[in-house]
Amino acid sequence: MKKCAKCKETEEHDELLICRKCKSAFHDQSDQLMALYLFVVFSVVYFLVKDDLPTAFVYTLFILSWFLLYPAWKLFQKWRNPMRSVIKEMGYSLPYSWLGALVFFVSAVGFLALPNSEVLSGQLNAGFAPGELYFAIIEIGCYFLAFFYLGFILLFHRGVFFTLDRHYARIMSKEYELLTDSQILAKCDGDQCRCYFKNKAFDIDKKTFDRVYESTGSTYLMDRSHIFYLEHSADPFADQILPKADISSFVFITREDDRRYFAFAKDDHRVYYLQGRQSKILDDLSPNSVRVVKDRYITDGKVIYQGADRIELDLDIETFEVLPHNYVRDRNGVYLISGINQMKLDVVDPESFEPVDYKTFKDKSGVYQVEHSQVRRMEPDELISDFVHC
Repeated sequence: MKKCAKCKETEEHDELLICRKCKSAFHDQSDQLMALYLFVVFSVVYFLVKDDLPTAFVYTLFILSWFLLYPAWKLFQKWRNPMRSVIKEMGYSLPYSWLGALVFFVSAVGFLALPNSEVLSGQLNAGFAPGELYFAIIEIGCYFLAFFYLGFILLFHRGVFFTLDRHYARIMSKEYELLTDSQILAKCDGDQCRCYFKNKAFDIDKKTFDRVYESTGSTYLMDRSHIFYLEHSADPFADQILPKADISSFVFITREDDRRYFAFAKDDHRVYYLQGRQSKILDDLSPNSVRVVKDRYITDGKVIYQGADRIELDLDIETFEVLPHNYVRDRNGVYLISGINQMKLDVVDPESFEPVDYKTFKDKSGVYQVEHSQVRRMEPDELISDFVHC
């Protein structure tokens, strides 16, 4: 896990070269913090030894340490996560980092200083002390390291080392592609792709990968061996589901006009209720005879489910009828069904029954209300009060 130095967004996938929030080359905040810590350390060192060492020596030692410690730090990150491409990460992020600014500055100084270097020309003054010679060699080493970094940046970017979008468009065109209109970021090697969506990474077969169903709350996708979902919520989530499903015969059976926050599907062996991470297998439904009745209800002629919940009431499936507000009716009566809360409304005349809302209904005898699994007939004064409030 790493954090973007620009927008402070946390990225769970260390191997990504871009920040998906601020749309730029990913510059790890830990790299920036290391520069800050080095600056603090050398400031303290300089304060302690300012009477013993020249300022220029401490400054040169600071630059040399940065140039040597940065690749060592990137190698450590590579060791922690072998999938991390640290060379490309350095190449894309260096021009916009503190180290990049230091590289350009030291390179400019080197271009001015080296042509006049007494050490490189071999013409040392008679009073040139050995300590000064060592310092001059260290200084020249800093310049050459800066030139090496600058050459790496120029070669990596082919001369175009600064862009307004911080290389985002270029990285996307060279390194990644977007699959489906759900903006799934993919790193592909032939037909095999590593896909990234929010918090999840998964491997897919590009040839057979496609969006197959879109509900209000989720997008479902498949390839030849997996089923995935993308949950569009306040906290987006993605994962693989139904690992036991037979992909070759898997089909969605929810009707287009009944789409909600869920879906029904089946294969040759099982029936499934799909609602993102709450998806489950409906084991006691037969895939050979299953059909969606309406909205959240599905049956195989023997068992009826409302969503993921089996209806335990003794219903006549032949005359089963779905009514508004979680009411259903068959030839034997009217029922209120809301998940595991299921009850028969014994006081109701089925022929004249009319639902009002999720807890109120009426028939030819009057108006009734359901409270705590009990049916109560409403008094005339209550009806008048409700009418006035309306």
